[in-house]
Amino acid sequence: MKSSLVGGLILILLMSGCRGDNRERLFDMVYPNIRFEIPAGLGGLLPRVFEIENFATGIKGYLGEGVDTTTITGIRPASATLTILDSGADFRFLREVSVRICTTGSPECRAGEEVFYLDDLANRRVGNELKLIPTLINARRLLIRDRVKVEVLFYLQDITPQTLSARLDMRFEAVR
Repeated sequence: MKSSLVGGLILILLMSGCRGDNRERLFDMVYPNIRFEIPAGLGGLLPRVFEIENFATGIKGYLGEGVDTTTITGIRPASATLTILDSGADFRFLREVSVRICTTGSPECRAGEEVFYLDDLANRRVGNELKLIPTLINARRLLIRDRVKVEVLFYLQDITPQTLSARLDMRFEAVR
């Protein structure tokens, strides 16, 4: 009797916690083919940062007829891929990667503005493509602006073997 009561309470708590997930998806915000280079010979304990200071969000192009930014209640990170474009190269030199978005003009993005990450790469099979994990952040206040700052932080475990061409592809979901 007690176990079924406890089980029922847990089920009710779980169901009430998932109510926020029933939002209506308005559109996807896709940012493909963000290219940059990872220089050869990087090492050290501090993260190496690639940044785009005035990254265009293209929010006006995503808004359809009858939709404006006030109808968007959330913009959630959905998926991201980081790829090395040079054949035969891989990400074995990385320990962790973080993608952050903040206000243009900020000296640096904070950890609380992280939208995608992947850690513990030393214990993963690493190739030339990394599927990043989306965070739970609501990036609405940033991505409804025309321009933002994007930072990709590389935490290294080895020295970068050569200059590597890389590409970042990101996708967000706007919901109401």
